[in-house]
Amino acid sequence: MDVQEVSYKDGRLAIKDGDVVFLRGRRTLIGKIIQFVTRSVYSHVGIAFWATIGKQERLFMVECQGNTKKRIVNMSFYQDCNMDIISTNLPWENISNYALNNIGVVKYGYIEAIYVGLREFLMLYFNIRLPAHDFKGQICSEFVADTYGMIERHVSPAMLLSNMINKGNKIKIKIRKSL
Repeated sequence: MDVQEVSYKDGRLAIKDGDVVFLRGRRTLIGKIIQFVTRSVYSHVGIAFWATIGKQERLFMVECQGNTKKRIVNMSFYQDCNMDIISTNLPWENISNYALNNIGVVKYGYIEAIYVGLREFLMLYFNIRLPAHDFKGQICSEFVADTYGMIERHVSPAMLLSNMINKGNKIKIKIRKSL
């Protein structure tokens, strides 16, 4: 079965609390480096959730993003990006406290990002596996892996997606900016 491809406007209403949002093909320098090193189209990942602001339902994403601390952004911030959305079997109520704790406190881990990139580069190109190492910061894919209690947490967005699919999760929506 093919996954439905829709515009952001049409796809956003199908996104549920706790869905994992994988961004692909971002045109930033860091995004291109991530894609090159990991041999993937994916460069970023976060967790979607809905909140009522005033009387309006708004779609947000919690993420770890470079040059910031862990933050919440409107999903519309990424409406010009291609996204693959995965639903998991964990209810938002089970993960929301972990996902939302430390907003504005936990810093993005540049050392962690370099280490994960090097780790995956060596594994993909030379079949050398560096051991996991804990740092003080956190990168986007590590944050999502931690939130969902995954054993392998020092991963790139592409490796995270692969691990999630291996656990039986499926891409439910592909949002395309050009539709």
